[in-house]
Amino acid sequence: MEMKPGWLMAAALVWAFELPVQAQHRLQVTVTPGYSTENFHWSIAGNSAGLQPNVYSELIWRKIQRIGVGVTGSWYFHKNFLLHIRFAKNYTIAGKATDTDYREDNRKSPSYNGSFNSGKGGSTLLEAAPGYAIDIGKTGRLTLCPGYTFNRQAFYLLPADAFTPAGLKSTYTAIWKGLMFSTSFRKNFTDKIYMEPAFRYYQVKYNAAANWNLIPQFRHPLSFVHTANAFGVAPSLKLGYSRVYLHLQYSYLATGRGTGHLYLAAGGDQVTQLNGAAQSTLRLAIGVIAW
Repeated sequence: MEMKPGWLMAAALVWAFELPVQAQHRLQVTVTPGYSTENFHWSIAGNSAGLQPNVYSELIWRKIQRIGVGVTGSWYFHKNFLLHIRFAKNYTIAGKATDTDYREDNRKSPSYNGSFNSGKGGSTLLEAAPGYAIDIGKTGRLTLCPGYTFNRQAFYLLPADAFTPAGLKSTYTAIWKGLMFSTSFRKNFTDKIYMEPAFRYYQVKYNAAANWNLIPQFRHPLSFVHTANAFGVAPSLKLGYSRVYLHLQYSYLATGRGTGHLYLAAGGDQVTQLNGAAQSTLRLAIGVIAW
């Protein structure tokens, strides 16, 4: 049966009024260029029991600065039900790192201390989360989204001065992947001005792989790996006007105790305790609703 234009318009209006106020467009695409600064560290013990000494080696990256862009698609596929998919790519433009080894417990009697440039690397983020939106009054909306996150980060140790070997190019790649849960509340003050605080919780697995390229005792390109369970939190705030918003987010991710496997050039591997890894990130972005 052929449907006349008048019936088509009526059907479209009925479909539109069934959706929440903010979901009139079934698909929304947002582009978010941004800047972030990050601190990251990890340490291992001398053996798998966490002893000899309790902190044997510690790596610290400070003020890792990155620029990049993210793209988020939000699809309202049935009334209040939605799907968020986000992809972001960031590039490191500056940063510093230190590597310190100890002979005794509690970071006493350093046997080695090196300072490095870490102005190379980056991160890749992919998140997918179905959700449910609840309209609260005429100007508010609460959104609940369980989902999955994959966050890959690459850190470098590079020459910092003339005293550092020119061929140094050690890498440490960390992956945080697993479950997340986010909640946000959007409050519209006018037709164009709004505020949206949000909070995310992560329960993830941590896997890292390193290539210490100038250490002959290690194999290459895989020198050692780290594994552990981790959690994270990420409060954020959006301040929006029409199709543009400012987004400020702080995130903290940390592991519990885990395991480190060191792969030796002479053959075999050595097992040690990963005392923990942690990172804190502050990110500022401008969001533009492109579609």
